[in-house]
Amino acid sequence: MFKTYKQYENGGKVLIPKNIDKKACDYKPLITIANLFAKEGKTARLNPVVHYKSDEYKQIYKSLIGTIHERKCPDLDIYEKGKLRLLFKKQ
Repeated sequence: MFKTYKQYENGGKVLIPKNIDKKACDYKPLITIANLFAKEGKTARLNPVVHYKSDEYKQIYKSLIGTIHERKCPDLDIYEKGKLRLLFKKQ
């Protein structure tokens, strides 16, 4: 589902979905932001847009289920030491 776009010597990397729309207006800014995090040794993952009722949504965005962000599709996830950095709390 995801492929490595760029990998850094410090272990940081940028992952993108195989079916990403490179012509989308936010693609270049997201890649730039993802590379900044990857240069710090983190894993940055650009996410695809999927319907919240789909199985893909449940797989990709499982950390959002049960939060106020459920049904949303964040453009970017940042992983630090293998764990997703959550910027929100479950309710």
